[in-house]
Amino acid sequence: MVDDDIDMRELIALTLRHRGFDVVAVGDGTAAMATIVSDGVDALVTDLQMPGYDGVTLCRSLRALRISPALPIVVFTGVGRNDARLDALRDLSDIRVLHKPMGLGQIAPTLIEMIPTAALDSTSLRTLAHLSGMRASPT
Repeated sequence: MVDDDIDMRELIALTLRHRGFDVVAVGDGTAAMATIVSDGVDALVTDLQMPGYDGVTLCRSLRALRISPALPIVVFTGVGRNDARLDALRDLSDIRVLHKPMGLGQIAPTLIEMIPTAALDSTSLRTLAHLSGMRASPT
């Protein structure tokens, strides 16, 4: 979870934790990239507008490095739907854009929908089923 606004970052992280996600929350794209490269993540939630290493740069860098070409990314933004920065994201795969003011309740279901279940182990599959309110198959 990446946002330079500490209040928004804490609120979104808390909301995702409440839904059962393990969340690492950082304040900028540089810290996010370091975390992703060193520790790995299952998904990324990022603000678009941040000083310096912004959400567009972060998304482009991740796709260019092919760290995880199918890494689900949710970008949230307050810019208009015709903003040129959004055009840059349209060419990248596995990215969803949520426009502010979005309901915090939209982020978790969007992530759950995007996480590829075929790549998950049985523990992760049970967690995903719990997050989405379903029962995981014991097999």
